Amino acid sequence: TCPNPLAAVLKKELGGVPFVEQVRQCTNSFLMDREDVRQSMTVINNVIKEVKGGRNYLIFPEGTRSPDGSLLRFKSGMSLIVQQTKADVLPCNITYMNGKKFRSHVIVNVGEVIPFETLGFSDAQSPRELKGATRMIRAAVENCAGEKPEMTDCGDFESAVRAAAAAAESGDVVLMSPASASFDQFKNFMVRGECFKKIIKEL
Repeated sequence: TCPNPLAAVLKKELGGVPFVEQVRQCTNSFLMDREDVRQSMTVINNVIKEVKGGRNYLIFPEGTRSPDGSLLRFKSGMSLIVQQTKADVLPCNITYMNGKKFRSHVIVNVGEVIPFETLGFSDAQSPRELKGATRMIRAAVENCAGEKPEMTDCGDFESAVRAAAAAAESGDVVLMSPASASFDQFKNFMVRGECFKKIIKEL
């Protein structure tokens, strides 16, 4: 178990969505009503208290998904949390591999940590500082998007192994890392591992 799991601020529309709701409850994450300013500020204040207590939060500063996957304008609530907690920021960017589809493969790109001291905050705590910090964080998120790696959908396990072997060059390492259950094609993960070794020996 994780003694201090990562929590998140999610839009209220995700409340009740299977799996997402279970994760939200397990992590004690917050749902935010973007149409209710008072409720939104209550969430922000609660997050500030928890971050000051040492908890890490995942924030989606756009507030929603963009229709085409491009980066939208960031809300200032995230910068307000940073300003009040003096927390560092770790920018991340989600890249859709096959266009913005429900079952699209995605890549999570992680940037360099932004130290609080570099965000231009002062004791004045002015709205201008919030806007400036928001722009800096948005630029960092935009810049951490890496190149899209080449991905090949092979359909079944053996085809994937043979395609990887054909693409590999001398000195390369081919790692079997399915990141998913084995039940669709194998009895269990051990059978899948034995199949992997068998295919490799036949190459």
